[in-house]
Amino acid sequence: MFQITKNEHDDVIEISMRGILDMDGARDLKFFLEEILLEKKTKFILNFRRVEKINYSNLPMIAAPIQNLMTTGTVVLSGVSDAVAKVLKTTPYYQRLKSYANKDEALEALADI
Repeated sequence: MFQITKNEHDDVIEISMRGILDMDGARDLKFFLEEILLEKKTKFILNFRRVEKINYSNLPMIAAPIQNLMTTGTVVLSGVSDAVAKVLKTTPYYQRLKSYANKDEALEALADI
């Protein structure tokens, strides 16, 4: 089962995920990100630290919401494993996202924006 949680750190929204991003998880993440967009925030961390795997076929479902977040503000990644990075690198937006080893580094980088 794929789990998604939201944590707020002052003006930053951290979206943490856990499990395998399969079709159901991708659909849940899509709707979750669309709801986040309604909050009118401009700094986002997508925390992949506990994501075990992403199925390639589910990337198109989450691509538009991630790109919408990028249009709205600054999006950074944290905790991306090599296996997850390999899948994310196939997306057109991955090269525009900065990736940090952990949430604390990502928060520090966003504090300067």
